[in-house]
Amino acid sequence: MLAVDYKKRVIRASAVLFIFYLLLLLRLYHLQISQKKFDPEKSKYLFSTEINLQRNLNDGNVSEDLRQVFKDNGYLLLPGAAVKVKEENKKWIITDKKNVREYTVIKEESALKIYEFKDQHKKWIKVTRPRGNIYDRHGEKFAVTIEAKSLYLKEPSKLSLSKKYQLGRWLSPILDKTPAQIEDILNKNTPHVPLARKIDPIKVAAIEAEALKAAIDKSEAVRSEAIKIETIKSEAEKAEAVKTLADKAMESWQLYFGKEYKRFYPKRELASHVVGFVDLDNKGQEGIEGCFDSVLAGPCENINVDKDGRGTSILIDGEQGLPPPQGYNLVLTIDEIIQYAAEIDISAACRQHEAPRGTIIVMKPKTGEILAMAVYPLFNPNSYSEYNSQQRRNITITDPFEPGSTFKTITTAAVLGKKVVDEKEGFYCPGYIEIAGRRIACHHKHENLTFREAIEESCNVAVITAALRLTPEEFYTTARDFGFCTKTGIQLPAESSGRLIKPRRWSKTSLPTLAIGQGMVSTTPLQLITAISVLANGGKLMKPLLVKKVIDFKGEVVKEYQPEVVRQVISPSLAFRVTDILKGVVERGTGKGATIEGYSVAGKTGTAQKVDPETGRYSKDKFVASFIGYLPADDPRIIMLVVIDEPKGVSWGSKVAAPVFKRLAYRILPHIGLFGQQVPSTESSSIDISESSSIDIPIYPRCLPLREDGLPIMVDLTGLTMREVWRLCLPYKLEMELNGSGVADSQLPLPDTPLYPGTVVRVSFKSPLLVIPNEGIICDSYPIEPYPN
Repeated sequence: MLAVDYKKRVIRASAVLFIFYLLLLLRLYHLQISQKKFDPEKSKYLFSTEINLQRNLNDGNVSEDLRQVFKDNGYLLLPGAAVKVKEENKKWIITDKKNVREYTVIKEESALKIYEFKDQHKKWIKVTRPRGNIYDRHGEKFAVTIEAKSLYLKEPSKLSLSKKYQLGRWLSPILDKTPAQIEDILNKNTPHVPLARKIDPIKVAAIEAEALKAAIDKSEAVRSEAIKIETIKSEAEKAEAVKTLADKAMESWQLYFGKEYKRFYPKRELASHVVGFVDLDNKGQEGIEGCFDSVLAGPCENINVDKDGRGTSILIDGEQGLPPPQGYNLVLTIDEIIQYAAEIDISAACRQHEAPRGTIIVMKPKTGEILAMAVYPLFNPNSYSEYNSQQRRNITITDPFEPGSTFKTITTAAVLGKKVVDEKEGFYCPGYIEIAGRRIACHHKHENLTFREAIEESCNVAVITAALRLTPEEFYTTARDFGFCTKTGIQLPAESSGRLIKPRRWSKTSLPTLAIGQGMVSTTPLQLITAISVLANGGKLMKPLLVKKVIDFKGEVVKEYQPEVVRQVISPSLAFRVTDILKGVVERGTGKGATIEGYSVAGKTGTAQKVDPETGRYSKDKFVASFIGYLPADDPRIIMLVVIDEPKGVSWGSKVAAPVFKRLAYRILPHIGLFGQQVPSTESSSIDISESSSIDIPIYPRCLPLREDGLPIMVDLTGLTMREVWRLCLPYKLEMELNGSGVADSQLPLPDTPLYPGTVVRVSFKSPLLVIPNEGIICDSYPIEPYPN
């Protein structure tokens, strides 16, 4: 019995305690909501002082006067009334929280008068501002924000059916919508209906013109006013009168333009996969725009404003409390000139070999800075919706592939590091090797060769034989140390980590296939170039760097990103030994197509079979051709990776990718201060890459030839665009004076003239440029502004 009573008391006490805690939680929640709704910190934008009238009646004449003036005007202040007061000289602004009304009390001629603003409503609004700009490493703009206009209809319910029909008829061709679609929008029962957002200036002018034309046809008064405007002699006054009349015409149709911010990419396709794009609401999507969306947009802040009957925001304290006028700016490590050259060459190569995709990455191996990240096919972020997700995806970080023979550089470092083979040791290649009943072929019968020669000739048999001397754990650990199967940490979204199967799941053929970069491993292009950079950087693995710094709207640096060493993977001496072998690949082996006259190049070709998704087996006609190399080999300044997916016809990396590396190196060496020879004439350099493409990118001009003493010599510039002349002469520290527009027509100095530093190059151009309203003058795809030294 006692036990039953005790249990009841416990249950009763628990119930009371539960109810008490529930009420406490509800009270805390209510207080939290109240604090959120009337946050004193946020109120600083509107109120400098806060006074509860009922609790401060004895604070002096202010409170008494306020109470009296409300009484005199028929207002009754109840105990505990929720009001706020802001004192400004002889004026007090009182806000009634409950009814969301504002009263202004002003002392006029020793009397207090009260004014009630019944149509004004306090509201917290999110501040929208222009996104910050995105620059390349030299300050060239990749992304900017411009003002755009959006078309709205005010109170569509007040429009007659005939007016809606007429609106649909003359708006449809301008907005590229059917009259029925516009009528459906007009039938929405909201105060303000958006008809079209962020429309271009040409359509804005067309809408105003059509509205004016319709108003003139409908109204005799408007028609007579238009006739009067024709008599105005001053063009400026006439334009102003036409604008005023057009505004009246827009109001007659209940139309108005609202200002918004629109993202604009002045370089169009250039570096589009790196930069990314924003959606209609200026929300970053993909690339830098997506990864640094909050930084570019700036901190989200709310301010307290009034909304009048027309929906116009009124900031009580003027500009006080407003956040910065724009988001933060970003400076990338990308070099526009190198990026431009890389995009041209990967586009040319993919079209020549009928490849659906390709990529080139150019990096500084000692710092990890990305100088170029080119992806084919390109897309224009200004019209991103016209491209599918496959075309917009940055395959350098999202799409792993089996690296093939480029992975033999890692195998070389592993076997030499574990001292299981000597580079002079001899091997025999009969053209294949059998492992556990499976035959792995070599591309041809090499017979007797040393290990060094095996790497130079990319012999599968010798490389597999040497790799089999390692334990699975040793090989796996080495590959992981180089960064495979691990995200690089690049400042871009959606990076893939690739694949590297763990040893516990290996079969007897796993290690041999891994040694030649097939089967057990897949890697992204960025992951691969980061790993091979270890060999060019004394054994150090660097974190790829894409954003150099964040700056505010005043130009002050907010944050600066420094090169970051992830770890020491191998010793500097081992990195030097592998580099020396890779130099032989280019000088005597499969990479001879990447030879750069005057420079030592260390590199490796790759040709990897692709798995057929239908059969699950390796395809006999689908390959990935690649080449990776760095130069000068003894003191590397740049490392470049070329990957071409599914080239038709000849698919060897030595024939497809290595020549692209060579051509690109010749283009950019003068720009980075390595003045090489003139780019040789090759079959691929004269390809018409504009064929069967939605964009038009001309072949990048060759470098200026050099005299024996190293001075550059002027060439014939006739027919070159202003952009091509800039890029051709920029690396040689010449002064430029360019006049006119179009293509070069005359020049000084004349061809074959030696050019000393500081020489003034004067070029005249003919034919008109393309002019885009409100977006500046552009030449072909890119701006014609000069580049800084």
